[in-house]
Amino acid sequence: MTKRRNADEFSSEFERDKDSIRRQLLEGTIENYKRISSETIVDTKEKAEQSFMQYCELSSRIRNTIFTLYPKSDDGGEVVAMGTEDSNACGLLEDLEGPRLYEYEPTLVPKNKLCVVDEKTVQHVAAGGLHSAVIHRNGTVSTWGANDEYALGRGEVGEDDNHLIKPMLTSELGEVMKDIIQIDAGDNHTIVLDIHGRAYVCGMYKDMDSGKWKDSKVSEDFEIKGNHKFPTEVEGFGGKVRMICAGSSWNAALSEDGFLYTWGMGNSGQLARSKSMGAKKIKATYIDSTGAPNNEYEDFDLTKSFMGKVFEEGKDTNGKSILRFKYFEQKIHRTFLTPQKVEWNGEHLVSKREVIHLACGDIHFLVVARDPGAFQTRVYSSGCSSFGQLGHGGTENLHELTPIEVLDDKNICKVAAGNSHSLALSMDGKGCYSWGKIDMGALGLYDETKTQKYSSVDFVGTPKKVAFPDTLGDNLLFDIIAGDTTSFALTNISTVYSWGYNENSQTGHYNDGEIPLIARPRLLDVIASVNNGIKSSNRKPVAKNCRVTRIAAGGQHSLMVIKRYL
Repeated sequence: MTKRRNADEFSSEFERDKDSIRRQLLEGTIENYKRISSETIVDTKEKAEQSFMQYCELSSRIRNTIFTLYPKSDDGGEVVAMGTEDSNACGLLEDLEGPRLYEYEPTLVPKNKLCVVDEKTVQHVAAGGLHSAVIHRNGTVSTWGANDEYALGRGEVGEDDNHLIKPMLTSELGEVMKDIIQIDAGDNHTIVLDIHGRAYVCGMYKDMDSGKWKDSKVSEDFEIKGNHKFPTEVEGFGGKVRMICAGSSWNAALSEDGFLYTWGMGNSGQLARSKSMGAKKIKATYIDSTGAPNNEYEDFDLTKSFMGKVFEEGKDTNGKSILRFKYFEQKIHRTFLTPQKVEWNGEHLVSKREVIHLACGDIHFLVVARDPGAFQTRVYSSGCSSFGQLGHGGTENLHELTPIEVLDDKNICKVAAGNSHSLALSMDGKGCYSWGKIDMGALGLYDETKTQKYSSVDFVGTPKKVAFPDTLGDNLLFDIIAGDTTSFALTNISTVYSWGYNENSQTGHYNDGEIPLIARPRLLDVIASVNNGIKSSNRKPVAKNCRVTRIAAGGQHSLMVIKRYL
């Protein structure tokens, strides 16, 4: 009879596996560093720049993959929340009727609500529409916030437990999810990836008519309407998964063999495979890069006519027809809900691309990739471009991943996508670019007064470089994060800049009530706000400094992982 291992033994095994993978990846990267150093003879400015960019590329690869998926055991800390407390999205309520701990500004989630000691220190955070999730050092997950559609992944949550932070479970039996290395959150769902390359989803996806859908088994006749109360494994990748990302009601995943998959409710082309889905073309209009409206183009129709049809159910007492809309469930299962490989613009020219990074917005998709044998990266986009968030100049929707040519020479290593805006970061950490909707301030391109003059239909259709204040100095940008209407940048010295819509102080900056947005990047004094909250609640100890290691931004709230130094 096999002896049942306890949670500590599982935790130790998980951490050993994670550290082993981390070492292997780092060793491979170090070998590449040595190769570059030994092969490169820097005798011209051009070769020096090329050598420098190769080092930058390897460094960005470490940040995007190794540090993100396989952090060191001591690379964790406490959780700081900011923004609206609707549905307990920040996790700061001590009880359902009680006041918030400290109004809106960055505040430590209490340890009595979220244990962050030793193996429970937090290494990853995710912020959805109205819910939040974290990964602890031992590979377990804790969730809190709205659970209307079971996005918390722990089944029914009683009314008295709505304000509590508890572990994500595998089933009603109460077994805790383990071995998780990556997490992301949509509007009403959460997706997690375990160390074995398996992806799981809980919650549900909404279509454009508020229909509720869930993942289904590829090999079974499985119900696709409704939701998952607990995380359910997603099938159909043909191998292990090594990276996941969540949009509002859809997902993307990169397989271990380098193929990119999408699934969920993608009615605007964000799944980047409308042609293979069998969607028909229709005539549509868009605004071009000059601002001229009513330009005609052919769009793919993924609306209700693609998803179902109206039929006559019978007659009423007056003899009038009773009409009902019936979904084509098998078609929806096959086209939307089953993971399928994406389509690339110009696919016939390239057999396969190396995917460097990906980001799922509300209804648009961004990917950083490299052609075989090429060093230069390209940024691709697909989906809805109603506010220019695809970066191609106008508002024309795209249904396959298409390169943003303006960024071809910018050596982009990372992207981030919000509701209607996009961000890109260069390998050398010196360039942050933004494009999309203007009026919420999330682009960081204008001052508050000018931004308020724009209407909700104004947009920047091509990427522009974001200017940072003098406080950045010679420091480099290490990471970028996009919420629905907010943007964050993390530097190499762990300082944070934020900007965007700030009605609920979701950028972390106090909202004085006069201007509801931060229109340009502003340095966020994290430790000052955290210490204010500690002092106001008579808690100890206050700290002299802190290091921010992770940031996540959601609908109207944001989360950070920090390590405090006394």
